[in-house]
Amino acid sequence: MRFLATFTVLVLLGWVVCRRPEPAGAAAPALFSANASGRGPAAALVVRATASGSVTTEVLTEPIDLDSETDQVILVLFGSGIRGRPSLAGVRAEIGGTAVPAAYAGKQPDFAGLEQVNAGPLGRARST
Repeated sequence: MRFLATFTVLVLLGWVVCRRPEPAGAAAPALFSANASGRGPAAALVVRATASGSVTTEVLTEPIDLDSETDQVILVLFGSGIRGRPSLAGVRAEIGGTAVPAAYAGKQPDFAGLEQVNAGPLGRARST
């Protein structure tokens, strides 16, 4: 997808040298890693809703416990280049080679410039 972005070039003393729309390249989606190296575990949260109605959020630091048949578990992945697509139809999530529904992919509501993908609910069959 190509779009027009307005670039402003500033010089010392705050003078604007150039301000005009220019074509910008397509966004390339990428997920962040927990250690910021691009490798290893994902920068992610696990959101768990239990049958009793409690909801917990935990940082992903170890394999996700999917032993409960009644818990709803969502994996929240963080990245960039995710928003700006026409629909969720083009978003695919896989865990261990198994397709997982992408419930949301777009702007992260709390941090400007951060984007997220909510994958799930995850099921017991996906834990292996």
